[in-house]
Amino acid sequence: PLHPSARLHPASLVSSFPRSLSPVVLLPKMSRASGVKAAIHASADVRAIKPSGDCLFDCFAEAFSIHKIELLKEEGVVAEAGDDASTALRRTAAAALDAGAMEQFQMCHAAGLSDFNFMRKCHTLDDLRAAMLVSGREKGAGKCIWAGEFEIASICTALGASCLILDLEARNLSSRHVAIHPKGGAGRRCVVLQRTRRQHYNLILLNGRGLFYLGSDRYKGADTVTSPDGGEKRGCPGPEVARL
Repeated sequence: PLHPSARLHPASLVSSFPRSLSPVVLLPKMSRASGVKAAIHASADVRAIKPSGDCLFDCFAEAFSIHKIELLKEEGVVAEAGDDASTALRRTAAAALDAGAMEQFQMCHAAGLSDFNFMRKCHTLDDLRAAMLVSGREKGAGKCIWAGEFEIASICTALGASCLILDLEARNLSSRHVAIHPKGGAGRRCVVLQRTRRQHYNLILLNGRGLFYLGSDRYKGADTVTSPDGGEKRGCPGPEVARL
């Protein structure tokens, strides 16, 4: 965890979430919010997202909404008339499905992984895309595909964002801190999520913010920020996405 008195900088936050951390400090059993604060930073808070089967998509939608950024206008998002932000993100994940993803899903199902039981009814790529479009908010959490690494990575690529996931309930210690990046490496911005044992996602806020920029020419004029290691870094978020 970062020192509670440290001035946070998004780049430092990303570096603290490698795909696996070793060793990992075991935290004592505590409340959800307290555990997140202890694991990340004293300013961290959990924005609870309603369990629906669409929680991952809802988290991203909420992160953008907090800062009044129109997610539907993001260049990589696939949307149709009448879509809200969460629906458009699910549609974006469906559009990213290809023959390679279909084969990977089939292999996981054949290996007996229960998370891929939906493949029993998906015989073609069109079947899989149609299943991905089913919304849990509309049909129920048990009748939709829950977002996994493929869906998260697809959204990250579409938004140019990294997704940092904190899972304090994971049995495998190396799975407690996970970073999923868009194709090509770390994104220009990031969201931080909490994953629970029931594969539910909530949004983690830091100083009340849900979306952070990771340095860009767009922000060359931003104030210098002191990072946790004492170094100075530039390119912190602009005024519409508050600084940490």
